[in-house]
Amino acid sequence: MHKANNLQMTTVGLTGNEEAAMDALCGYILKVPSTNTPRIQECHIMLGHLICECIEKHMFAESPYS
Repeated sequence: MHKANNLQMTTVGLTGNEEAAMDALCGYILKVPSTNTPRIQECHIMLGHLICECIEKHMFAESPYS
């Protein structure tokens, strides 16, 4: 995270409900409101898929001018 911030990259952290050192280092933090590790991991998987889907739609959307 330190290197990414030094390079002015967008940083996104995925965590559980507990406070973490990473919280202050991320531009965006997605906290799953749970302390149950398997539930947190399941939500992180879903969030990863949703983020990828949004990026793909943005990057590969057909231009209305094509």
